[in-house]
Amino acid sequence: MTLVTATGTAPVRAAARFMPITLFLAGQAFELEAIEITSAAFVAACDALHLKISDPAARFVAENVIELAQRGIRDPDMLRTMTLREFGLSPAVRSTAPSE
Repeated sequence: MTLVTATGTAPVRAAARFMPITLFLAGQAFELEAIEITSAAFVAACDALHLKISDPAARFVAENVIELAQRGIRDPDMLRTMTLREFGLSPAVRSTAPSE
């Protein structure tokens, strides 16, 4: 099991790529797989909300996804759905807006 922290103190696989959620982890440790899952959910929720990753409001989305992941939810579709519900949107909302 490889743990990764936002501060980058833990080993990371050489092939690891940037995952947007890491900007919001604030030193919290998650397994690499959990970071990949939460990143996918975060990007999908931001797309549905028409937010760019760089938008200041994206922090609220990230915090919600992270909180849900800390409760043990590891399905990216469920994380997205529950996050959208928190923001009062139907989980069926889809967007083609690009995230940055």
